[in-house]
Amino acid sequence: MVDDFFIHHLPNTFFPRGPSLRNVNDANLIPANRNREEGHNFLFNDYIAKNPVYPDKQFRRRFRMGIPLFCRIMNKVVENDVFLQQRRNVAGKLGLSGLQKCTATIRILTYGLAPDAIDEYLRMGETTSKKSLLHFTQGEWKNCPTAWRGQYQGRSRKATLILEAVADQDLWIWHSFFGIPGSCNDLNVPHRSPVFDDVLQGKAPPINFLVNGHEYNMGYYLTDGIYPNWATFIQGFSRPQLETEKVIC
Repeated sequence: MVDDFFIHHLPNTFFPRGPSLRNVNDANLIPANRNREEGHNFLFNDYIAKNPVYPDKQFRRRFRMGIPLFCRIMNKVVENDVFLQQRRNVAGKLGLSGLQKCTATIRILTYGLAPDAIDEYLRMGETTSKKSLLHFTQGEWKNCPTAWRGQYQGRSRKATLILEAVADQDLWIWHSFFGIPGSCNDLNVPHRSPVFDDVLQGKAPPINFLVNGHEYNMGYYLTDGIYPNWATFIQGFSRPQLETEKVIC
């Protein structure tokens, strides 16, 4: 009796007139129709339209910048990258707009979201979100001198520059460094960057905090295990076990 109720009656209780549930094991699933145009219209009306749903204050909080700056950045990257441009597919249907792709990138960078977390609102799949992020953040150095090109190109065979930037919680950028040739990673860039020169001389943004009864007046960098064991680096723990590790995480 109980099994019969759960199998035949319980689904009808929650879905009295709804569509039949699909079989998750069905191999012939139809690709999702995300209605990309609707996603663009929602986004445009929410923030960019003449009378938007959300005011400028909400836009600045969610995008970490004002609308004019965002539009300038978006127009520039879309102009120079074909992938970020809106195009038609072989069936003649419009694809995702540059506004959707750039918004996806900013949301991922701002909130640390997973690439598939914005699908419901922006109507964009995980793969496209990842590609948009890469195209947005990895620009090609098109005017690189021919004599230098071999020093700045990697597996993609395109000349690129690595940018190191440090910002505080208020998004004030107080350090930037770029232009290193050769193979660059998290280990060799700090050795060649002047980011710690001021720290060694006792210069840093004014920060005061108390930990375990000790007062500190200089900040620290939260890093992962790949970085060297320096005093200014605090390494997190992916699976904290001890109480001291849980405090750091």
